[in-house]
Amino acid sequence: MANSMALWYECWRENASNITPAEVEVHLNLWRHIARTSIESNFLDVGLLFSNAYEIGAVYLFIPTEVDEGQIEDLSGRLQNNRLLSAVFNDVIRVGTNDENGCFSTIRRNAHYLNFHSAKLNSDFSLSPVYQDRALVGTLIRFERSFCQKLHSPGRQYIRIRFNLNEKGACAFSIKRNGHGDFIVSTILSEEFTELRFNEMRNLPRDITQRIGIGRAFNINAMHCFLIRDMSFELVASHASMHKMRRMEDDLWCGYLPPSVPKRDLSKMLVYHWRNMDATGIDSFVTLARFRQPREALHWYVPGIVALGAIGSGVEGSISNYFGDSNLKATGSLLVGVAVILLIFFSGRWLLRRLKFTGWRRVPR
Repeated sequence: MANSMALWYECWRENASNITPAEVEVHLNLWRHIARTSIESNFLDVGLLFSNAYEIGAVYLFIPTEVDEGQIEDLSGRLQNNRLLSAVFNDVIRVGTNDENGCFSTIRRNAHYLNFHSAKLNSDFSLSPVYQDRALVGTLIRFERSFCQKLHSPGRQYIRIRFNLNEKGACAFSIKRNGHGDFIVSTILSEEFTELRFNEMRNLPRDITQRIGIGRAFNINAMHCFLIRDMSFELVASHASMHKMRRMEDDLWCGYLPPSVPKRDLSKMLVYHWRNMDATGIDSFVTLARFRQPREALHWYVPGIVALGAIGSGVEGSISNYFGDSNLKATGSLLVGVAVILLIFFSGRWLLRRLKFTGWRRVPR
């Protein structure tokens, strides 16, 4: 899980070291457990808002998991919708004009807001695997020079890409601790740690750090990290103060989810928002959240209670037949019954600790 994303660029001209660095605002949206019936229900949306971009020659984005062509989607088509645009940018935004290259302008309060660019796989950007010690550790996305030339236009330029995460991809950002609790309980608590790292150099493959050293760093003026997940998960801790938490609006986000995800009530999802804003530049960003989810364990609880009752009954009957005096019979039944129950209780706790209930594993759910 301790893997980092990374972003950098190469200059349009070779001798551009004295030029003011291009600026970017980064939007990370990690959607977790959107459809409980499908493991393909986790996805990561990456939005990049460029300004002062006239010297960008190529843009590089590293994702710390394997991504193939079928898992990546440009979201410009989905967001040519006033309702969804307003939801994404948390303001009243509407679509302006379109051009023949798939770019459309947006309008906010009767003034130009930004240009939204369409990015097509193979023609506008390419994917290449990244290896370290012969192991596949991630994917490098390169936005080509021909595409980046579009970013040289005046004003702010925006792209938004979605990575549909399979089971292995979801594990790059989350680890889960299996349910734990005492013996014979009606509810078991499971825990999950979700973490997003960005430009954390010590967590990047050697090949990527070498490429960054050759390239040019963006002036990242703002980082916005959104984690969206079912409200049945309770946030119990995070490494930094949260900016905002809210319930998702089902009517606003209708049509934003991938078509492969079964329809669900998005008002039962919570949005957690962390951010860092610094005009002088942000070197790196980390957000870590710890969640807890209660799960019913009636399939263990009910049989356990029934078994204890049956054992107690059997022990009491045996004692009744052994002891003749009624007082001795009652005292003996009580003592032996308590001893048997305590023995079963502590044996059960020991057994649970020996089994997998306290083990860590990486699973998307």
